[in-house]
Amino acid sequence: MPTFCSSWGLAALLCVSAVACGGEPGEEKPKPKLKKSRSLADIAAAQPKMTAEELAEARKKSGFKTDAEIAAENAAMFEKGAREYVKSRLKSYRKLVGDLRGFLDKLEKQAPKWATSGRGQKNFERFAAKYKKDTKAFVTRYDDLTAKGSEGGNTQALLGKAVRAWDDNLRDIGPELGSQSAFGELLASIRADLDKVDQALTDIEKDESLVAAKPGK
Repeated sequence: MPTFCSSWGLAALLCVSAVACGGEPGEEKPKPKLKKSRSLADIAAAQPKMTAEELAEARKKSGFKTDAEIAAENAAMFEKGAREYVKSRLKSYRKLVGDLRGFLDKLEKQAPKWATSGRGQKNFERFAAKYKKDTKAFVTRYDDLTAKGSEGGNTQALLGKAVRAWDDNLRDIGPELGSQSAFGELLASIRADLDKVDQALTDIEKDESLVAAKPGK
């Protein structure tokens, strides 16, 4: 017997097929939506909040260092190297300090005599000629020893202060020096700075953690 379908049967068949396929003919099936993952910021926000002290301690335990801590370590390493530089040249530093003290002592003793008439001017001229020669040699040694003030770290800062005060006020002298009211105060101030240099040199000498490299290395 021949097989045939009525128009009603064909329509019913198409309807059943459309339902089975999930919708009308030609309609796209909606895609499943993925669950949105949380961002790092969301995760961090969900964590229990730490106090500043707890955060600092946690960072410390993990080996984290702040910029300030890194800078402090670098500064400490630089200063250690500077102290070792000085320790390898202690004799030269102490001679430099001693020579500067000698200039101050001579000025203190001789300057009051220059203001007198007669031999005062001649005494000044004789003293000034030798003083100029000696101080020129001193400045050359100072520049060589300290690399023109760039070596020595904190010790150089102390020494440089004393040398600058002397160079600015007592290197180029005149016969009226001894009569100036600030002369005595200036001598006392420079000597106090040199006392600090001497103490720094003593501390460096006693510091067994410093390795005194040979000069020039």
